[in-house]
Amino acid sequence: MASKQIAETLDMSPAAVNSALQRARETLDREKHRSDDFTLSGVEPNRELLARYVEAFE
Repeated sequence: MASKQIAETLDMSPAAVNSALQRARETLDREKHRSDDFTLSGVEPNRELLARYVEAFE
């Protein structure tokens, strides 16, 4: 969707929509870098629990 259409839908100005989009992109970029610092190396997944979740959604 174009920012003009989104602005009309949300009753906002196109500039406000573009600003919100830019802030959202910056936040996502920051969070991506933050999540890269967290790893579960050496932790074995609970395969039985995972299998139960998969079975429940099938």
